Amino acid sequence: MLTAVCVLWVDRPLARVIARAFPPDQTLPDAPDLLVAFVAGISILALAAWPWARRRGYPRLERLAPLVAVGEPLALALKDLSKWAFGRTEARMALSTHGYAGFHHWFHGYPPFMSFPSGHMLVATALLSLITAVYPRVRPLAVLLLAALGAALILTSYHFLGDVLAGWLVGQLFARLILRVDAALRPEAALRTPR
Repeated sequence: MLTAVCVLWVDRPLARVIARAFPPDQTLPDAPDLLVAFVAGISILALAAWPWARRRGYPRLERLAPLVAVGEPLALALKDLSKWAFGRTEARMALSTHGYAGFHHWFHGYPPFMSFPSGHMLVATALLSLITAVYPRVRPLAVLLLAALGAALILTSYHFLGDVLAGWLVGQLFARLILRVDAALRPEAALRTPR
């Protein structure tokens, strides 16, 4: 609901205010998108940590490692599928061309029509949600990291607020799905994890 309100009434005015304060060409230069490399790296690290955690007797890490190793590549695929399906105009293009920040290319989104949902927010939320499910004490840090990422994506005009909120929501829902499937497939791992 909040995402729909942002898409309909908040995104464009907020993006214009932010672009006046932080002009897109004067903020951070276009950086290479390292999301695929990050997901590959974190998945390989999780796969390597899994047998190590089992041998060393770290039940939380033993439960988390396969969740991350499987969940993060799937979250990346979900990001690509979602962006392709929605085909929303990217914030920088909408601001520079005074174009409509809408969903023009349903089911065949391609750059620059791949803004919704924010893939970085989706993948980061899925990862941090899985981590906080196993290590609940790090939840305040996870919230802080997600808030900082969301602010950075909006302030650099890479995404609209609605894109970021949608990425967060889809990431949360996806992590819950991964946790439910894991609990069904490995109930003994959930039971072994100390609370």
